[in-house]
Amino acid sequence: MPDFRRYPNEGFPYLVTTTVKGRQPLFVDRNYCLAFVSTITYLRTRLRHQVHAYVLMPDHAHLVVTPRADSSVSRLMHSLKLHTARQIGALSGSGGGIWQARFYERALRTPVDVMKAVAYVHDNPIKAGLANLPEEYVWSSYCSSALGEQGL
Repeated sequence: MPDFRRYPNEGFPYLVTTTVKGRQPLFVDRNYCLAFVSTITYLRTRLRHQVHAYVLMPDHAHLVVTPRADSSVSRLMHSLKLHTARQIGALSGSGGGIWQARFYERALRTPVDVMKAVAYVHDNPIKAGLANLPEEYVWSSYCSSALGEQGL
């Protein structure tokens, strides 16, 4: 069996991708999307993680995050998945997880790596044909991070 250990890279931002179980397009429902955005706010304000950029696609999410100093990317993602699943469970009347167990992460070691990752995150809806311009896609941090506008 493969070894999926995560090695700590304290202080580095990460590009993280997490996927809905079975790649179901769960996030075509506006209320579920709002639950995800609420979780991003929770991560930033209550748990004090830095969320530099995010995009929520119908069946997955990309984030550029820096875990707070006394935490890890694994703990951050556990909080994101748990909080989102609980909110969506309350909305749908069902229990159980909505996310695949694993996630993909890559430590970003230079400012150029961070800029490329943020651009990748914000360009994702365009590549998927969900928008023509990054500012047209509602479920992204583009307008607040790139344009300085108030986000959701």
